[in-house]
Amino acid sequence: MVLEAWTAAAAGPRRFLVLPDGCHDLILHLGDGPDAASWQVSPLDDAARRVDSPGTGRWFGWRLRPGTRVMQPLLLQSVAQLGRDLPIDANALQGQVASRLADFCRTDPRVDEALAAVAGATHVAAAGRALGVSERSLQRLITPATGHPPAFWRSLARIRGAVRALAGPAPLSAIAADHGFADQAHFSRECRRWMGQPPARLRRDVQALRTATASGYG
Repeated sequence: MVLEAWTAAAAGPRRFLVLPDGCHDLILHLGDGPDAASWQVSPLDDAARRVDSPGTGRWFGWRLRPGTRVMQPLLLQSVAQLGRDLPIDANALQGQVASRLADFCRTDPRVDEALAAVAGATHVAAAGRALGVSERSLQRLITPATGHPPAFWRSLARIRGAVRALAGPAPLSAIAADHGFADQAHFSRECRRWMGQPPARLRRDVQALRTATASGYG
């Protein structure tokens, strides 16, 4: 269920770049003082955004597999008291959070299979054919479970695959062709939409490219 556990720290105010990855993250922020623990579940972003962080503190995050259904109010209520005993025992926290996630998050093998098919197909209809179902049936399975239609997931998988290729030497025109974009201009428009900047600039931005290629969907 947990794709990746991560931590971060801040020594002063800063802005974090958040890019779409198809995953919900359960996030704990520990600020100053014994009552400065706060929890949130990140949304499924469909565009780049920047988040202003407090001046100090630590973050603990649990990235959930794409397609995980989160019972958000119940989960946040359950974890609300965790992390308030400082100094924090990271190993104990991991175990306690894992138990809460098992109680208030659900995965469906049918949704997992459908999302994998969409990620690997050239278009949504092809994913349906690979699974032996209609495009409409695929939509009825994926949309209620994730809150987004298959077209969202197909577009996200395509742009994330293309962005991963930016770490290599291939020309932008070749990357565009290899990942199903009509041309380089189409790739550039989609990269701006999802990642907040065109591919040539993203390729030069080491930190943003690392964020764009972190674990997630596709």
